[in-house]
Amino acid sequence: MTDESPGSPSPVLPDACDDATVRRAFACADRSALVDLPHALASFELYAIDRWVERYAAAHAGAIWDSLGLPTGELDLGAAELARRAGVADGRWPMFDALVRQLRARGLCDATVCDPVMDPLDRILRVRAAPELAPLRMRAAEVEVGPTRALMDHVAVGYADVVRGRTTGAQLLGDRVALALWHDYFAPTNPGYHAANVLAAELARRVLPAEGALRALELGAGAGSGTIALLAAFADRDVDLVATDRSAALLDLARERVAATPKVARVALRRLDFDREFPPDLGTFDLVFAANALHAARELTGALAAVRALLAPSGVLVLAEAVRLGPTDELPQALVFALAPEFARSPRAAPPHRHGFLARDEWRAALGAAGYAPPVELPDPVALAGSGLEFRLSAMAARPL
Repeated sequence: MTDESPGSPSPVLPDACDDATVRRAFACADRSALVDLPHALASFELYAIDRWVERYAAAHAGAIWDSLGLPTGELDLGAAELARRAGVADGRWPMFDALVRQLRARGLCDATVCDPVMDPLDRILRVRAAPELAPLRMRAAEVEVGPTRALMDHVAVGYADVVRGRTTGAQLLGDRVALALWHDYFAPTNPGYHAANVLAAELARRVLPAEGALRALELGAGAGSGTIALLAAFADRDVDLVATDRSAALLDLARERVAATPKVARVALRRLDFDREFPPDLGTFDLVFAANALHAARELTGALAAVRALLAPSGVLVLAEAVRLGPTDELPQALVFALAPEFARSPRAAPPHRHGFLARDEWRAALGAAGYAPPVELPDPVALAGSGLEFRLSAMAARPL
């Protein structure tokens, strides 16, 4: 991304993306909120992966902005005018707005003029120069971010064509190359993604009785990594699990992975879309488990209310999601997921946030509106506040009122 205005301010970015800088930040943070989490969730390695992915998303966002032929520097333009210059097609505004949110969250778009409470079409934008893709010298993260990096690279190449209507997000995210990338991304060996599965399974273990048989339903099982985490958390329990997803291709991957687990005989894989009415033969469950799933609901409150009806009298919904840290924050993975059809909601939609990823308070509000009591949360949000940690994962366990 080239800055055409020599006098423009430097980008507001984290310090150089290297091990020493990130390790110092991690060492200086108050990590007491993470002490009771599984080690992998409280490790420097996961923290380093998150910082690396943030930087990589920012660099790609800048490159995409360049590929759209848009200006940078001190020239302030309305978002609608920038969209016109970029050739944003009808119905593709949410993808363009997701790009703007990435720039703003990484300090590359002036936060004063990118007022988060304004209608996005009325905002005035001042976009600055983005960081180069290199150097990204984080040895602790480089090996572990491979699947995320490959997926971001694939999406960045086609992002401008999606925004301009030359192809669709579904085509870009579902082509032959992308399907192979999703296989690796949705894997237990991808720690940045799998962390939410582990967090949800740990919370489910804590809130459910320690003994007795357990009937569980998994929503959005995808390629089966959440299924594996859940079975591992309840390795000493008699679990009858129905794992579901709307994608037949992902369920085929899940079938392969689950086949290697000791409890494969107690897992039924079933195609199911939680945006549609649940079939009456499902019955009720002690646990409904949804890791990295419900952010994709077209109408979140309605989906949560439908799930509530599936819970047995003492049943609990356990969800885990990547969460935004505030109104101007955006998750780096949103650069990819904003192209998914279920994220392409109206730019004038009321909360929840139209691109699917919510803040913790928005999840609490959605659960309350759907008839749930205040949730148990992991990690404790009160302990996280003021810790200096940018921990963008939350698991919540909620029971009906």
